[in-house]
Amino acid sequence: MRHVQGKFRLTGPIVVAVLAMQLGACASLGGEPFALSGADTGVQVAAPAQEENVVTTAGAPADLGGNGNEVSARHPNVVLAVAENDPFEELNRAVFYLNDTLDTFIAVPIAEAYRAVVPLPARDGIRNAFANLGSPVTWANDVLQGEWERASVTFSRFAINSTLGFGGLYDVAATNFDLQAHYEDFDQTMALAGLASGPYLVLPLLGPATPRHLIGRVVDSLAHPLTWVLAGESFLVRATPRAVEMASTRADFLEPIKQIKMNSPDYYAAIRSLYRQTRANEIGNGVTADEMTSLDEDLDLSAE
Repeated sequence: MRHVQGKFRLTGPIVVAVLAMQLGACASLGGEPFALSGADTGVQVAAPAQEENVVTTAGAPADLGGNGNEVSARHPNVVLAVAENDPFEELNRAVFYLNDTLDTFIAVPIAEAYRAVVPLPARDGIRNAFANLGSPVTWANDVLQGEWERASVTFSRFAINSTLGFGGLYDVAATNFDLQAHYEDFDQTMALAGLASGPYLVLPLLGPATPRHLIGRVVDSLAHPLTWVLAGESFLVRATPRAVEMASTRADFLEPIKQIKMNSPDYYAAIRSLYRQTRANEIGNGVTADEMTSLDEDLDLSAE
């Protein structure tokens, strides 16, 4: 038993760290699985196969952001362009492929096992519950951004789903009250305040980021309810809910990331461009930055 405990002390943090990388990396690529088409990306990526009877609304974007002019009017200093340059590309690529190796041999098998063992309704409930737990972070950033209507929706969703939705297992706010989810983080808050993102980075275990996004992740993590509720607990207790959330998130992205990896002539460039597009889209509440580099340009496919 002592030998087993010793092995966990060694391997447990490694597994959680790799899953943490994928949670951060997948979150950087969007709050819900995506499908890219050749028409708008230059890379043929088929939509992932949908499982039957899937009813998930926690990741659905709320139509509260208005158009680009309205966002700019409310936030005249907004910086939509994200990671316009990649000055550390050689180093970034080396770290990227290291992360990809860890993902392939650790995170993906865990995500596949999670999907195989946990029934679909349970996975939906787990996904919804973790989205609900993150609502206070979104609400705080809504308030900091002065987005009072969105803050009201976030607060209402949290109150309804925490009670009528049995702790967030069911997204009653969306299905019964038409209060759709949206996601905000401190990186978006800083962008709306006019702080530039800085260069594109690929961090060991954490994946795609910018200096501004990295600061945002730290602030959001400190503000997350689980950080405070589990502060005095053992590593195993603190790591377990995050590990489940990480496995759930990586399982959602199995097919999309696999498709991109298989069909992209340059996997690194495809992920970099997707990161740029996703972050700019989230900062603009659904409006993509005109200045943002397209995937065609990133992969130099426009001339083909």
